[in-house]
Amino acid sequence: LLLPRAWELAALAGRGRMGALRRELAAVERLAVDPWGVTPGEVMAETAMELDAHGHPREARDAWAGAVRWFRTRAPDGGISPRALVLAGEAYRATGDSEGAGRVVELLRERTLSGITRLDADAFMGRMAAERGDAGTADSLVSALLARRDPYLFGIHLQAAAMIQAARGRPDDAVAYLARGFDAGLPFGSWVHRHPALAPLRELPAFRRLAVPVT
Repeated sequence: LLLPRAWELAALAGRGRMGALRRELAAVERLAVDPWGVTPGEVMAETAMELDAHGHPREARDAWAGAVRWFRTRAPDGGISPRALVLAGEAYRATGDSEGAGRVVELLRERTLSGITRLDADAFMGRMAAERGDAGTADSLVSALLARRDPYLFGIHLQAAAMIQAARGRPDDAVAYLARGFDAGLPFGSWVHRHPALAPLRELPAFRRLAVPVT
């Protein structure tokens, strides 16, 4: 199973144990999809996020590159879970492969998605639209997310809207949506400190206050 290895890699990144981390990443890249459908590409992408958040940019680049290699060679047709597909898009984006990221956007548009996977896909597609200067598409996705009234959203739609607004250069709106999301039950997790969508917010005092868990 790959989830325990993902947790181990996150711990190695947080502790700065780069030698052990490189060896483990090399081993993970050779693996196949596990019985739960988790891909090595996902594990490497999440490790890259953790490395970036802990100030290891060179190692993060290597992990992103490994994720791209896995997705290109082992899932070239995008035949993976929506979650894995979004993380493939993150890997292409992080390595400057706009064509690969654009292909992920097209694949996500072609899929019939629901629930959290739909929200994750909307967040990624909205960010990509904002980064390529398509403000209309980005803003339309934000409006659609804010209009959601489905049961059991738990603020995840507001998390998605916040990520798009951060990419649009609207940090105050992004932080406000995150705060509303937490009030609505958005689970606090490692994504708060490591997700690249929130990187533009990390130096803001208002975001830092949100990012400190209440004990």
